[in-house]
Amino acid sequence: MQARGETLGVLSFYTMTEHDFTTEEVQILCTLGGQAAMAIQNARLYEEAKRSSQELSALLNVTAAASQSLNLDTVLREVIQKISEIFHFVTTRIFLFDASREELHLRASLEPCPEWAPRLSAVRRGQGIVGKVAEIGRPVVFDDPASDPTYLAWSLNQTAIKFGFHFIAGFPIKTKDQVLGVLVCTGTESRTLPLQETRLLTSMANQIAVAVENMQLFAQTKTQASQLSESREQLRRFAGHLQSAREQERTQVAREIHDELGQLLTGLKMDLAWLRKKLPQKKSLLIDKANSMSQLLDQSIQTVRKISPQLRPSVLDSLGLTAAIEWQLHEFRTRNEKQCNVRSHLEEVQLDPQRSTALFRIFQEGLTNITRHARANHVEISLRKEGRYVVLEVADNGIGIDPGMILDPKSLGLLGMRERALLLGGQVVVGRTLQGGTSVTARLPIEARA
Repeated sequence: MQARGETLGVLSFYTMTEHDFTTEEVQILCTLGGQAAMAIQNARLYEEAKRSSQELSALLNVTAAASQSLNLDTVLREVIQKISEIFHFVTTRIFLFDASREELHLRASLEPCPEWAPRLSAVRRGQGIVGKVAEIGRPVVFDDPASDPTYLAWSLNQTAIKFGFHFIAGFPIKTKDQVLGVLVCTGTESRTLPLQETRLLTSMANQIAVAVENMQLFAQTKTQASQLSESREQLRRFAGHLQSAREQERTQVAREIHDELGQLLTGLKMDLAWLRKKLPQKKSLLIDKANSMSQLLDQSIQTVRKISPQLRPSVLDSLGLTAAIEWQLHEFRTRNEKQCNVRSHLEEVQLDPQRSTALFRIFQEGLTNITRHARANHVEISLRKEGRYVVLEVADNGIGIDPGMILDPKSLGLLGMRERALLLGGQVVVGRTLQGGTSVTARLPIEARA
């Protein structure tokens, strides 16, 4: 019986009497043999396809179980349940390798009887059946442990024999050349694993390895993300502390410049005026020198009056945010009277000093950017309340900001505005207006977060 050049068997015919088979009879019998061979081959192909389908289905079930959760213990329990159902093992266990301690730890097991639980929950590489499988990195199957010298040599206490197990198999859980653990299966009857089942269990062990590796990578990524987030939060708090210290220093320096240096200069001005009156009229050279000194003192006093509010406008502390914005707008109009038209709509908003300072500095930075980069001839300013938030908007009709600059870490001014808002639970959005200019919108909660 031949099919496609392969001999599958022999079809024999017997007669009770002598019979010479004719050529036609031989051809008919050969045809019957060929038909029988085709039927046998088709049956074999069907069984192989059915078995392959079952194996694929089983592998898919284990793969699905290995990918249904991000919790490793949950995944391992589902996987050993599926493996036990597919192969009808009595017990199924998964040991995972702990590189920090050089040990394999029992992470999941399916034990019908509590007394069958392994005596050791942690073993070293090369120790016992589990440790040996991890060490050699390939499957090990014992059809009958009681009569297998290798099992007797490797096993620490022959528990499989004591519990009446006549089958035990170990499969390394590994990715590439790295062993991550061991899958151990047992049965109460002697059993020989066909090559297909060995390959299937090896594939399942590999799927477990992929799941374990993914979980480890996820845990590492989560830890790193948490550390990075914590580091960023620490940096943000540190930046907030620096900003607060800087504002306090600015306030102190501005007050000292305005009060102490201003008083000293005023005193010198008065003394110089007194000295000028005492000079004889005929000492024209001395009189001219005194007049020149008086002019320098006037310029110094004006410089002090200019520098002090730039460091920290006293109006911000005495009259609040709205008044400080109006003062800054007046200064902006004075410097840009011929180039830029400014319109503003400012509501009276009461904020604590920290929020007032943050919004005012954001506002100052917005005007600075307009002066330096925008080439605008019209600016719109808005300050208003929206529920529990205060919103400040600064928009111009200039050339517009390059989108690549909005999140560029080198754009320190924009970065500073965003960080000031984030520290107080708010946000700053920078973008382009419909007319092509630039808009800066700062939104801060009116009250501190609980």
